Amino acid sequence: MAVAGFGVVATFQLALTLGAPWGRATLGGFNEGTLPPALRVVSAVSMAMFIGMAFVVLGRAGHWGDRFSRAFRVGTWALVALLGLGVLINLASSSPWERFGWAPFTLLLAAATFVVASGRSGELAARGVSAEDALPTVDRWRIQPVGLDRVAGQFFKLTYHLRESAARPTEGAASDTRWHRVGLRRRRGR
Repeated sequence: MAVAGFGVVATFQLALTLGAPWGRATLGGFNEGTLPPALRVVSAVSMAMFIGMAFVVLGRAGHWGDRFSRAFRVGTWALVALLGLGVLINLASSSPWERFGWAPFTLLLAAATFVVASGRSGELAARGVSAEDALPTVDRWRIQPVGLDRVAGQFFKLTYHLRESAARPTEGAASDTRWHRVGLRRRRGR
C-alpha cells in the first residue's frame, strides 16, 4: 500500500512536470494553472525522490534481498519522520487542496510506511521465509470456531452435571467419569 501511495504522488508530480494545470494543489497553492518552468523542474526532482522512496519501502519489505537491509530499515524510519513532517506542512498550507487532500493522504502514507518500517518481512526474506509463512494462522494455533449454540449446550451440560453431583455425591470411578465427560478433571486425594 505504501508503494502504491508513493506511486500516486510520483504520478502526480510527473503530470505537473508535463504541464498539468494543478498548480493550486501543490507547492503552497500559489500557482494557478500550470507551473512555471523552474517549478516543473522541482516537480521532476520530487517525482524522482518519490520513486526512490518506493524503492526503499520495497527494499525494507525484502524485495531486494538482505544486502542493504540495514540501510532500508534506517531509510524507512527516515521516511516515516519525513512523511510526518509532510503532514504538518500540508496542514499549514494556504491551499485547501493540500490541507484537505494531501495532508490526510500523507498521513495514510506515513501510517503505511510505519507498518512496513516496523515489520520484519525483509529480515524474514533474508532467511528464506516468506511473510505469509511467518504469519500466525488459525490452523497453526488450532483455533476452532465455536458457535453460540455449542457454548450454550456445554454450559447447560456442565450445570446439569454439577447439580446432579451436588444432589447425589458419589465416590469412585463413576464420579471421575462424569467429571471427565464434561471436560473437567478432579484431583484424586492430593
